[in-house]
Amino acid sequence: PVFAVAGEDVILPCSVKPNISVVDMRVEWTRPDQKDSLVHLYEDYEDRNTDQIESYRGRTKLNHQQLQGGNASLKLSPVRVSDEGRYKCFIQSKSWYNDVAFDVSVE
Repeated sequence: PVFAVAGEDVILPCSVKPNISVVDMRVEWTRPDQKDSLVHLYEDYEDRNTDQIESYRGRTKLNHQQLQGGNASLKLSPVRVSDEGRYKCFIQSKSWYNDVAFDVSVE
């Protein structure tokens, strides 16, 4: 699990190995335990957060420069108690996809 402190920033880890660029891929962060699950979406070289969960508006950030090295980690700031729960990072190219899921615990 990832441990976060309410009111501070947290980095939710997600990367591909080997470190290939994911700039031209789809990177989707979701909360599979919630009905409206989209936390952050990067697609076609830009962030597309029109369908983002309301409580995450303006609080999520992908470092576009780090996407070059395969790092799709998401910065969440500031952390809220309501952010506690399961997260999933899904990376998809034309030929393959990979995903990772983990729990975030807020103190």
